[in-house]
Amino acid sequence: MIRNLTRILSIIFILFISLFALDVFGKDFSLMALIMNLIPTFIAIILTVIAWKKEFLGGILWILVGIVAILMTKIGLVITLPMMIIGGLNLWVAGANKVKKNKKNSLGEMRTITKGFIARFTTTTKSSFGLRRIRLTIG
Repeated sequence: MIRNLTRILSIIFILFISLFALDVFGKDFSLMALIMNLIPTFIAIILTVIAWKKEFLGGILWILVGIVAILMTKIGLVITLPMMIIGGLNLWVAGANKVKKNKKNSLGEMRTITKGFIARFTTTTKSSFGLRRIRLTIG
């Protein structure tokens, strides 16, 4: 659920950033000016592709690009805050996936340890002290 949310937010953010390139069509149109205005969109697309495959790395990169955008330019929080939210959600997804993988690995190790052994517990008669003897047969 959260993974799909981060992907949808990334795509919406890319579309939002792409809208700023439309100001090229108001003046003399130049293909080079359009490409220059689409550079942030290309960066966001690359970040989305990385985050799509590796959530942890993508989350860190989204947050770093947001911090760099704040420090290097005078872009307000309207642009940088969604970057950091997307990065934080990607880190959250990566953490949730790590927890799930650890649970699966621990169960898988237990299965491989006990896979070849069939244990049978049988009870026998009471001993002279009134205790029940349990015999464990492995095989």
